[in-house]
Amino acid sequence: MKNLPTTTGRAGGKGGFSLVEVAVASGIAAIGIILLFSLLPSGLTMFRDSMTVTMSSQIAQRLIHEAVQTDYDVLVGAPGEGPALS
Repeated sequence: MKNLPTTTGRAGGKGGFSLVEVAVASGIAAIGIILLFSLLPSGLTMFRDSMTVTMSSQIAQRLIHEAVQTDYDVLVGAPGEGPALS
């Protein structure tokens, strides 16, 4: 029997990556990074909008809580005077 030489699947039997493989991998990585950076502005906009909604709801809850805790006569004023503005 004749022993066949073992190879790593490349011409010359040397290990490592070819220039084409490195270029393709670099291109794929660059496209992925660019896509991630393109998502940042929309993410920041959504964060700002959610903060605005959160603060608005907290203000509304505080006003409702204060109105519930306030006496009815203080809220509407004396009869015939109209609502109290202070």
